[in-house]
Amino acid sequence: MLRLVARELIDDPAVDPAALAVSLRGIEASNRCFGGHAVVLRELDRLRRAGLPVGRLVDVGAGFGDLAEAIVSWGRRHGNAIDVLCIDHHPAMLDLARKRRGAIPGVRFIAGDGRTLPLQEQSADVVLSTLALHHLEPPDAVAMLRELRRVSRATPIVADLVRGVVPYVLVWLWTRVLARDRLNRHDGPLSVRRAYTPREALALAREAGWHEPRVRVAGVLRMVLTDG
Repeated sequence: MLRLVARELIDDPAVDPAALAVSLRGIEASNRCFGGHAVVLRELDRLRRAGLPVGRLVDVGAGFGDLAEAIVSWGRRHGNAIDVLCIDHHPAMLDLARKRRGAIPGVRFIAGDGRTLPLQEQSADVVLSTLALHHLEPPDAVAMLRELRRVSRATPIVADLVRGVVPYVLVWLWTRVLARDRLNRHDGPLSVRRAYTPREALALAREAGWHEPRVRVAGVLRMVLTDG
Protein backbone atom coordinates (compact mmCIF):
# COMPACT_ATOMS: atom_id res chain seq x y z
CA MET A 1 0.00 0.00 0.00
CA LEU A 2 1.52 3.31 -1.12
CA ARG A 3 1.54 6.21 1.30
CA LEU A 4 -1.14 8.78 0.49
CA VAL A 5 -0.52 12.52 0.67
CA ALA A 6 -3.79 14.17 1.71
CA ARG A 7 -5.21 16.36 4.44
CA GLU A 8 -7.41 15.14 7.25
CA LEU A 9 -10.45 17.17 8.26
CA ILE A 10 -9.21 17.33 11.85
CA ASP A 11 -6.11 19.23 10.65
CA ASP A 12 -8.19 22.24 9.59
CA PRO A 13 -7.74 25.05 12.17
CA ALA A 14 -11.27 26.21 11.30
CA VAL A 15 -12.91 22.83 11.98
CA ASP A 16 -16.19 23.05 13.89
CA PRO A 17 -15.34 22.68 17.62
CA ALA A 18 -18.44 20.58 18.34
CA ALA A 19 -17.59 18.15 15.53
CA LEU A 20 -13.97 18.11 16.68
CA ALA A 21 -15.01 17.22 20.25
CA VAL A 22 -17.03 14.24 18.98
CA SER A 23 -14.10 13.10 16.84
CA LEU A 24 -11.63 13.39 19.72
CA ARG A 25 -13.87 11.31 21.98
CA GLY A 26 -13.86 8.63 19.28
CA ILE A 27 -10.07 8.76 19.02
CA GLU A 28 -9.80 8.52 22.81
CA ALA A 29 -11.99 5.40 22.74
CA SER A 30 -9.84 3.88 19.99
CA ASN A 31 -6.71 4.55 22.07
CA ARG A 32 -8.23 2.53 24.89
CA CYS A 33 -9.54 -0.28 22.70
CA PHE A 34 -6.60 -0.60 20.29
CA GLY A 35 -3.78 -0.15 22.80
CA GLY A 36 -2.71 3.40 21.96
CA HIS A 37 -2.13 4.21 25.62
CA ALA A 38 -0.81 0.76 26.52
CA VAL A 39 2.12 0.81 24.07
CA VAL A 40 3.39 4.07 25.56
CA LEU A 41 2.86 2.97 29.17
CA ARG A 42 4.83 -0.21 28.49
CA GLU A 43 7.79 1.84 27.25
CA LEU A 44 7.61 4.15 30.25
CA ASP A 45 7.47 1.14 32.56
CA ARG A 46 10.54 -0.30 30.85
CA LEU A 47 12.42 2.91 31.57
CA ARG A 48 11.14 3.03 35.15
CA ARG A 49 12.28 -0.54 35.84
CA ALA A 50 15.68 0.31 34.37
CA GLY A 51 16.02 3.04 37.00
CA LEU A 52 15.67 5.95 34.58
CA PRO A 53 13.64 9.01 35.63
CA VAL A 54 10.21 9.39 34.03
CA GLY A 55 8.79 12.20 36.16
CA ARG A 56 9.12 15.07 33.70
CA LEU A 57 7.43 14.35 30.38
CA VAL A 58 6.38 16.28 27.30
CA ASP A 59 3.55 15.12 25.02
CA VAL A 60 3.88 16.63 21.54
CA GLY A 61 0.70 16.71 19.49
CA ALA A 62 -1.20 15.95 22.67
CA GLY A 63 -4.66 16.26 21.14
CA PHE A 64 -7.38 15.70 23.74
CA GLY A 65 -4.88 15.08 26.55
CA ASP A 66 -6.14 11.54 27.17
CA LEU A 67 -2.63 10.07 27.08
CA ALA A 68 -1.41 12.59 29.65
CA GLU A 69 -4.25 11.64 31.98
CA ALA A 70 -3.45 7.94 31.53
CA ILE A 71 0.23 8.57 32.28
CA VAL A 72 -0.48 10.54 35.46
CA SER A 73 -2.79 7.73 36.64
CA TRP A 74 -0.09 5.17 35.82
CA GLY A 75 2.43 7.18 37.81
CA ARG A 76 0.16 7.30 40.85
CA ARG A 77 -0.24 3.52 40.74
CA HIS A 78 3.55 3.16 40.89
CA GLY A 79 4.08 5.88 43.48
CA ASN A 80 5.61 8.30 40.98
CA ALA A 81 4.64 11.97 40.77
CA ILE A 82 4.59 12.80 37.07
CA ASP A 83 4.36 16.16 35.32
CA VAL A 84 3.20 16.11 31.70
CA LEU A 85 3.52 19.21 29.55
CA CYS A 86 1.08 18.85 26.65
CA ILE A 87 1.93 20.73 23.47
CA ASP A 88 -0.33 21.15 20.44
CA HIS A 89 -0.48 23.68 17.62
CA HIS A 90 -4.23 23.29 16.91
CA PRO A 91 -6.10 26.13 18.69
CA ALA A 92 -9.51 24.44 18.89
CA MET A 93 -8.02 21.14 20.02
CA LEU A 94 -5.94 22.86 22.68
CA ASP A 95 -9.01 24.70 23.96
CA LEU A 96 -11.05 21.48 24.21
CA ALA A 97 -8.21 19.66 25.96
CA ARG A 98 -7.79 22.44 28.52
CA LYS A 99 -11.50 22.43 29.29
CA ARG A 100 -11.60 18.65 29.69
CA ARG A 101 -8.30 17.99 31.49
CA GLY A 102 -6.81 21.32 32.50
CA ALA A 103 -7.70 20.76 36.16
CA ILE A 104 -5.85 17.44 36.46
CA PRO A 105 -2.83 17.84 38.78
CA GLY A 106 0.40 17.36 36.88
CA VAL A 107 -1.07 18.08 33.42
CA ARG A 108 -0.35 21.41 31.69
CA PHE A 109 -1.14 22.66 28.19
CA ILE A 110 0.71 25.12 25.97
CA ALA A 111 0.59 25.99 22.28
CA GLY A 112 3.59 24.94 20.23
CA ASP A 113 4.87 23.34 17.05
CA GLY A 114 6.55 19.95 17.28
CA ARG A 115 9.04 20.96 14.61
CA THR A 116 10.33 23.87 16.71
CA LEU A 117 9.67 23.05 20.35
CA PRO A 118 9.86 26.02 22.77
CA LEU A 119 11.97 23.96 25.18
CA GLN A 120 15.62 23.75 26.13
CA GLU A 121 17.89 20.87 25.19
CA GLN A 122 17.40 17.77 27.38
CA SER A 123 14.83 19.59 29.51
CA ALA A 124 12.51 16.56 29.77
CA ASP A 125 13.11 12.99 30.85
CA VAL A 126 11.05 11.68 27.93
CA VAL A 127 9.28 13.39 25.05
CA LEU A 128 6.26 11.52 23.71
CA SER A 129 4.28 11.78 20.52
CA THR A 130 1.31 9.63 19.60
CA LEU A 131 -0.75 9.66 16.41
CA ALA A 132 1.08 12.76 15.21
CA LEU A 133 3.84 11.44 12.95
CA HIS A 134 1.51 10.42 10.12
CA HIS A 135 0.18 13.98 9.90
CA LEU A 136 3.60 15.13 8.69
CA GLU A 137 5.32 14.68 5.36
CA PRO A 138 8.89 13.31 5.55
CA PRO A 139 10.80 16.63 5.85
CA ASP A 140 8.51 17.83 8.65
CA ALA A 141 8.49 14.38 10.27
CA VAL A 142 12.30 14.45 10.40
CA ALA A 143 12.21 17.96 11.88
CA MET A 144 9.84 16.84 14.63
CA LEU A 145 11.83 13.69 15.40
CA ARG A 146 15.00 15.78 15.63
CA GLU A 147 13.30 18.06 18.16
CA LEU A 148 12.02 15.13 20.22
CA ARG A 149 15.55 13.75 20.40
CA ARG A 150 16.99 17.17 21.31
CA VAL A 151 14.64 17.72 24.25
CA SER A 152 14.65 14.12 25.61
CA ARG A 153 17.23 13.09 28.20
CA ALA A 154 16.44 9.37 27.99
CA THR A 155 14.58 8.56 24.79
CA PRO A 156 11.74 9.89 22.70
CA ILE A 157 8.72 7.59 22.47
CA VAL A 158 6.78 7.90 19.21
CA ALA A 159 3.69 5.74 18.77
CA ASP A 160 1.63 5.75 15.60
CA LEU A 161 -0.44 3.70 13.22
CA VAL A 162 1.12 1.20 10.84
CA ARG A 163 0.27 1.52 7.16
CA GLY A 164 -1.09 -1.70 5.69
CA VAL A 165 -4.18 -3.46 4.36
CA VAL A 166 -5.20 -5.12 7.64
CA PRO A 167 -4.91 -1.90 9.70
CA TYR A 168 -6.86 -0.07 7.00
CA VAL A 169 -9.71 -2.59 7.08
CA LEU A 170 -9.86 -2.60 10.89
CA VAL A 171 -9.95 1.19 11.13
CA TRP A 172 -12.51 1.40 8.30
CA LEU A 173 -14.76 -1.02 10.21
CA TRP A 174 -14.23 0.91 13.46
CA THR A 175 -15.40 4.14 11.83
CA ARG A 176 -18.45 2.43 10.31
CA VAL A 177 -19.59 0.56 13.41
CA LEU A 178 -18.56 2.63 16.46
CA ALA A 179 -16.84 5.98 15.78
CA ARG A 180 -19.29 6.95 13.05
CA ASP A 181 -19.07 10.73 13.14
CA ARG A 182 -18.23 12.58 9.93
CA LEU A 183 -14.66 13.46 10.86
CA ASN A 184 -13.65 9.98 11.98
CA ARG A 185 -15.34 8.31 9.01
CA HIS A 186 -13.19 10.45 6.73
CA ASP A 187 -10.01 10.74 8.79
CA GLY A 188 -9.70 7.26 10.32
CA PRO A 189 -9.02 5.26 7.15
CA LEU A 190 -7.07 8.18 5.70
CA SER A 191 -4.81 8.17 8.78
CA VAL A 192 -3.75 4.62 7.97
CA ARG A 193 -3.07 5.56 4.34
CA ARG A 194 -0.92 8.48 5.55
CA ALA A 195 0.95 6.43 8.16
CA TYR A 196 4.51 5.18 7.76
CA THR A 197 5.71 1.59 7.77
CA PRO A 198 8.13 0.50 10.53
CA ARG A 199 11.01 0.57 8.04
CA GLU A 200 10.11 4.08 6.90
CA ALA A 201 9.83 5.28 10.52
CA LEU A 202 13.31 3.92 11.28
CA ALA A 203 14.72 5.72 8.25
CA LEU A 204 13.13 8.99 9.38
CA ALA A 205 14.59 8.59 12.88
CA ARG A 206 18.06 7.90 11.50
CA GLU A 207 17.83 10.97 9.29
CA ALA A 208 16.80 12.97 12.37
CA GLY A 209 20.01 11.94 14.13
CA TRP A 210 18.67 9.37 16.57
CA HIS A 211 21.48 7.25 17.99
CA GLU A 212 20.05 3.70 18.00
CA PRO A 213 16.46 3.90 16.75
CA ARG A 214 14.32 0.84 17.31
CA VAL A 215 10.77 0.11 16.27
CA ARG A 216 8.39 -2.39 17.81
CA VAL A 217 5.08 -3.37 16.23
CA ALA A 218 2.30 -3.73 18.79
CA GLY A 219 -0.54 -5.85 17.45
CA VAL A 220 -1.56 -5.09 13.88
CA LEU A 221 -2.36 -1.39 14.22
CA ARG A 222 0.40 0.30 16.17
CA MET A 223 4.14 0.72 16.25
CA VAL A 224 6.36 2.44 18.79
CA LEU A 225 9.67 4.08 17.93
CA THR A 226 12.36 4.60 20.59
CA ASP A 227 16.05 5.48 20.64
CA GLY A 228 18.19 2.78 22.25
